[in-house]
Formats: sequence, structure tokens, C-alpha cells
Amino acid sequence: VRASHTLNTIQNEFGIQLPYVKKVKSSLEAIFGIETQQYKLYTGNNTILNNYASARLANVYTNAKWQYSAFAKLYLLGEAAGTYAIDASAGRTIRNTNIAVHFRQNLMEAPYLMQQYASNFYGWQNNFKNQFNTTLGASLSISKIKTQLAFNNITMLNHIYYIDSMLVKQATNGIIILQLQGRKEINYRKWNATVDAILQQAN
Repeated sequence: VRASHTLNTIQNEFGIQLPYVKKVKSSLEAIFGIETQQYKLYTGNNTILNNYASARLANVYTNAKWQYSAFAKLYLLGEAAGTYAIDASAGRTIRNTNIAVHFRQNLMEAPYLMQQYASNFYGWQNNFKNQFNTTLGASLSISKIKTQLAFNNITMLNHIYYIDSMLVKQATNGIIILQLQGRKEINYRKWNATVDAILQQAN
């Protein structure tokens, strides 16, 4: 099978950053972007142009009692129009302990090469629905004992995946993933070690 596929992505962004707001110790940034994707396929070339707007809000001092950040990105024009990404988190530090919650959600189109593929042997053209993913989680960090715990609930709708090395399929049922993560830092004299563990269950 002979197939040559390359992707070049060019992003041009124009943005403004509002002055630091002393009362709430935060900054706000707004961006308008132009995204150009150039695909070189076995059957020819294709160029996709998308426009998006994004905004980011965050507190400036990471050692403050309250920490928060938020990011949003929305595609306005192009094949990706209507898709978006949201990422928000908030946390509170009490003595040596930090408690935080986070929320992530995105609606994204199928990757181009999962929608279309061609070689000298075979090809396909799919019409997949947009993928929709949501993550809701919480974390606990105790600096005194150098230990971190985190829990995530991930919901995936219209998930797209490879069923073998080439063929692609879209899930008809939603996928729910539960994750429990832990991290422990161990320091002994000149020796340092980090132990990570994750327990995951999917329906």
C-alpha cells in the first residue's frame, strides 16, 4: 500500500491583554486567531481555513489562598465552526493543604484523516458526528507529606477510534471513565523518588 499524508498547521493570533486588576489579582486576555491546515494526500492537496476567538482569565499570584483560571475557545468560521473548548479550575489553600476542582468540556470535529483517507489500494470518506467530551474532577494536595490525590469523571460521546491499524469507527454509546490518581514524593538524603499510581474503570 502506498500512501503519503502530511499535515502543516499555521496559526496567526491577534490579541489584547487587559491591565492587571489589583482588587481581584487577575488578568484577562482575549485573542482572535486564523488557523490554516494544509493536508498533502495521495490523491491531492487540501487546505482548510478556520477562524476562532478565545479568552483566558487567571489570578496572577499562584501562592494566594484562592487560585482560579478559566479558558474558552470558540471556532467562528470554517469547517470547525461551532466547536469549542472550555477549561476552568478553582482551588483553595488552607495551611499546607490545597483543595481544587476542575471542569473541562470540548466539542470537536473528527480529525481530517479519520474523515478522509486514500492510498493506491483503497480509500474512504466518513461523515462522523462531532465528538463531545466532559471531565469533572477534584484534587487534594498536602505539601507537608508531599502527597497528591485526584479523582476524575470523564464522559465521552461519539468517540472516534481505530479498530485496526487503518480502519476507523465511531462509538454509538457513551463512554464513562472513572479515574483515581495518586502521587507520592520520597526524599532521603541525596535520593529523590516519585511514585505515581492510577486506577481506572470504563464502562
